[in-house]
Amino acid sequence: MDLITTVLVIQYVLIFSLAFFVIKLYQHVRSLKSQPAITDKEEPTIPKEGLELGVAIPRKTYMSMGGNP
Repeated sequence: MDLITTVLVIQYVLIFSLAFFVIKLYQHVRSLKSQPAITDKEEPTIPKEGLELGVAIPRKTYMSMGGNP
């Protein structure tokens, strides 16, 4: 084989292998989307710190690191 034929063969092998891995990745991501995020056996995660839901944020003047309000 001459150089051009070798380069073309390598190029097509790389293109087809990349296409194969992209298809496999797509199938994997699609299978992840079909699974429910929370099953009946699991409890949803509840935040342990911060404001309760529905509470208004307190209005204060906060200082920046540079000392400006």
